[in-house]
Amino acid sequence: MRTLVDDFPSLVNAITADIVRDAVERQHRQPEPTFECIVDHPMLAHWKLVPRRDEPSRVRLACLRLHLTTDDHGREQRINQVLDKLPA
Repeated sequence: MRTLVDDFPSLVNAITADIVRDAVERQHRQPEPTFECIVDHPMLAHWKLVPRRDEPSRVRLACLRLHLTTDDHGREQRINQVLDKLPA
């Protein structure tokens, strides 16, 4: 969660953080190809955790804006590098 909190302040809320953590842990135990977990504002849903294509039990951050900015690409890459280093 520490990886995401700096970029998604709503995850500072303990209840929200627990929901996201539980969803990611469940995906790890029982991978679902349709898994997605919104990490920004639910009405926007630009940023989601989704299954990695090569290892569905692990998640990656995806930006689903129609037109990604350079900052969006950078955030995606930076956070996914950290997520890739987490133990499986």
